[in-house]
Amino acid sequence: DLPARLGPDAVGALVAVAGASRSLTRVLESDPGALELLVDLDHRPDEAATDGATLLAWKQRELLRIAARDLTGRDPVEVTAAALARLGADVLAAAVGLAEADGLAIIGMGKLGGEELNYASDVDVLFVGEGDPDAQARDARRILELARPCFRMDAGLRPEGRDGPLVRSVASYAAHWRRWALPGERQALLKARPVAGDESVGRAWADAAAEALWAQPVGADDIRAVRDMKRRA
Repeated sequence: DLPARLGPDAVGALVAVAGASRSLTRVLESDPGALELLVDLDHRPDEAATDGATLLAWKQRELLRIAARDLTGRDPVEVTAAALARLGADVLAAAVGLAEADGLAIIGMGKLGGEELNYASDVDVLFVGEGDPDAQARDARRILELARPCFRMDAGLRPEGRDGPLVRSVASYAAHWRRWALPGERQALLKARPVAGDESVGRAWADAAAEALWAQPVGADDIRAVRDMKRRA
């Protein structure tokens, strides 16, 4: 009675998902409510994460809905990419709430920041905070711990990479960009945007990043560095 209960559109979505993704097929097998999502692909499941497990369950349901819309031709690629980026940002926002992190903003970099995430993308982030550095570093690590079951998290694009502090203040970022940033680091700011956490801190970071990106002249060495990076890519 499954086809009659779901209807032809939902059955078509079920066949498309099962034929394309082993991981989403396992979600359909293990989550009793997941199958019902295919009946109304316009309805986004409500996020009510109370811990890491419920956050992961919600992420999997929303990913199922996005993939079903994609695989049945309802959404073009740019809409799917934006929906995946929104999902990444929402997971981070929920993780901030679960970690009870105050005064901490999360910056989306790369495909997350550019709202062009794909199914296999890492989620690249920076952390910026204006509170106690040690406490905020603990909060940032907790956020990553909560979000990592949902996405491959990468905080390695921060200044000095993995050798640098996990959380910096706006002034610390600005000082790095002014004195030491390579052309590729400034170019990465084109797609960077605050995606979760403290909105005022995120806005302050975005203003400083815009100044670092646009106020500095682009010289011949910068152009050569960008061309070399594109050649390697």
